[in-house]
Amino acid sequence: MAPIHFLTDLGDLAVLLPLSTVILAWLLLWPRWDAACWWLLSLAFCAGFTALLKIFNTACPGTLSSNPSGHASLSLLVYGAAFVLVSARAGRWPRILLALAGITLALAIAVSRVLIGAHSVAEVFMGMAIGSAALALFVFGFRRSVPAGLPVWTLTVPAVLVVLLSNGRELQAAEIFQFFGLYLHQAGICG
Repeated sequence: MAPIHFLTDLGDLAVLLPLSTVILAWLLLWPRWDAACWWLLSLAFCAGFTALLKIFNTACPGTLSSNPSGHASLSLLVYGAAFVLVSARAGRWPRILLALAGITLALAIAVSRVLIGAHSVAEVFMGMAIGSAALALFVFGFRRSVPAGLPVWTLTVPAVLVVLLSNGRELQAAEIFQFFGLYLHQAGICG
């Protein structure tokens, strides 16, 4: 597999959904479930807003200037949150290095979408804006929760295994969004 496809596949739903589930399971082991609730709210916002814009873009062509990249939005949220969780109890410099690693990975996935011709730069920026807002929402809520005494490896080992085992697989939702968008277009939703 070419490195660019390996990288772009890290942002596929086939990787991000199981990884999101690992994060949720880990957060459910915390003393209070508020962190898990913030995670679900952030995921719903990111996935829902991205999906609605994709459907609207198909239903009302020409209304939006671009179609947001789901790879970019969800990658920024999921990998960003994973790095936030792993660095939560780290010192200042490790926390900064982990934040830079998470940002670099999300940016690399976004750039890969442009390089393979799946999205334009504007579409990737739109996806990253949605992902950034969702990550900010998660961090806002996460910082208020009571941390678990769980060792970091209990998150990192399952997360790395999920990424390695599911990378290269595809789970496309674009066809579903396009179907709904075309249905709404034919129904005359845009006038």
